[in-house]
Amino acid sequence: MPRRQSFIDGERIRKARTLRRVEPIYEVLAQALARIPDLRFIKLFRGRLSASIAVTGSTAVGTPQA
Repeated sequence: MPRRQSFIDGERIRKARTLRRVEPIYEVLAQALARIPDLRFIKLFRGRLSASIAVTGSTAVGTPQA
């Protein structure tokens, strides 16, 4: 069973169930986004991440993609 990444807290920073390994650049980006007070949710996906101020709706602030 893979070790859980310590920066993924399950509250602000979440990981998609299908994501096996977080690339280092996405870890750095997620941690930087978590320091922005207005952003409440950061989710990591394969090859991208998403940050928003709400769980549902089209309020995505940014979705940097590789």
